[in-house]
Amino acid sequence: MGYVLLVEDDELDVLAFRRALRSMPTQYALKVASTGEEALALLELAKLPSFILTDLNMPVMDGMELLTALTAHPVWHEIPVVVFTTSAQPDERAACLRLRAADVLVKPLAYTDFVELIHDIMRRYA
Repeated sequence: MGYVLLVEDDELDVLAFRRALRSMPTQYALKVASTGEEALALLELAKLPSFILTDLNMPVMDGMELLTALTAHPVWHEIPVVVFTTSAQPDERAACLRLRAADVLVKPLAYTDFVELIHDIMRRYA
């Protein structure tokens, strides 16, 4: 089993994601990058993740720029990428899917809904 690469600049969301993972019966390895640039640097150094879960709105290199870089790479374009964001407008969703995102999901506000969605994502992509 590989690991999950979480690309998220919000520390509270990272903490919530870690807690949601710990609540699952199967334990998963997690690597975290706070920008798209950090994610690309991790991909250069480590084996490929099972999938990438990324936010869209981040400093330095946002999720859309990350998707563009992954799509253009000869190996990384095969990694499933799930976009997990608070701002999935229809045009953003369509752009992400054009860039080969496996899915575009809206972060729920309620923690229990957040955990349920993380569990579903892990079952589908890990």
